[in-house]
Amino acid sequence: MIVATDVTRRFGERTVLRGASATFAPDAVTALVGPSGGGKSTLLRCINGLERFDTGSIEVYGERVASGTGPRSADERAAIARVRSRVGMVFQQFHLFQHMSALSNVAEAPMRVLGLSRAEATERAAALLDKVGVSHRSAALPREMSGGEQQRVAIARALAMSPRALLLDEPTSALDPERKAEVCDVLIKLAAEGTAMVLVTHEMALVRELAAQVLVLHGGEIIERGAPDEVFDAPSEPRTRAFLGKLRGA
Repeated sequence: MIVATDVTRRFGERTVLRGASATFAPDAVTALVGPSGGGKSTLLRCINGLERFDTGSIEVYGERVASGTGPRSADERAAIARVRSRVGMVFQQFHLFQHMSALSNVAEAPMRVLGLSRAEATERAAALLDKVGVSHRSAALPREMSGGEQQRVAIARALAMSPRALLLDEPTSALDPERKAEVCDVLIKLAAEGTAMVLVTHEMALVRELAAQVLVLHGGEIIERGAPDEVFDAPSEPRTRAFLGKLRGA
């Protein structure tokens, strides 16, 4: 389970998270939605240690992420490494190794971090590329793949570490409609298999399909939470209604 309690993050005079608290179930999908600049991606990055937070606490499957500013201590860096072994991160812009094939991109971390042999890591990578529907592109370099293919390789790479949950930061926003549909199909399949996810997205149809819980972030605060039908069809908070109204009018 991932638990964030009263998390605050400031950048100079700007407060990006204002006492955000949430519990993310270990066997479900939670969607973080809301207007740009509301703190969604920052919260996600705080969970896996990419971003430091000023006050509050975050616990990731029993591992504490320390608050504070400045360089992390050796113990804190070790804790972050353990956190990242528990949660996989999928970014908007893929971040694949450009000089490596799809297969090598997925096999690299299991060899380096988990100590798998090349044969074991390659077998695992091949199975995961097949799982996300790009086994036919295993020898391709990132520049030879479409955006949708690259994102599916990135998802396979995150799964290769056998994480307990996936953190996904706008995984479809850089894609055209056809490629977006390909990635959405993969996420729907993973959710049906019980993969836990925390998903930042503006794709409300995907949220309805995937999520058990929706958190609405606005101005650094979680202003509303509930099941998708509750939040989207009967929001109690005026700022949620305004946000959804803009989406529907777009």
